[in-house]
Amino acid sequence: MIWHDLANAYVCLGCRHEIDCGLDFDQQPTIDNYNCYDTIERLLEFLGISYAELQRRNNSKE
Repeated sequence: MIWHDLANAYVCLGCRHEIDCGLDFDQQPTIDNYNCYDTIERLLEFLGISYAELQRRNNSKE
């Protein structure tokens, strides 16, 4: 388990990779275009934010 700043929680390495790759989409990924879409859905629910806000936070870290 490692700390993921964007998730504001400890996550496994696999989930870290799924979150990072899931931010490469212009719109929130769905089952049709991202196999790990549910990781992003759970993260958004956990944080209580939209996909656009998640991307904004990610871009502000860079």
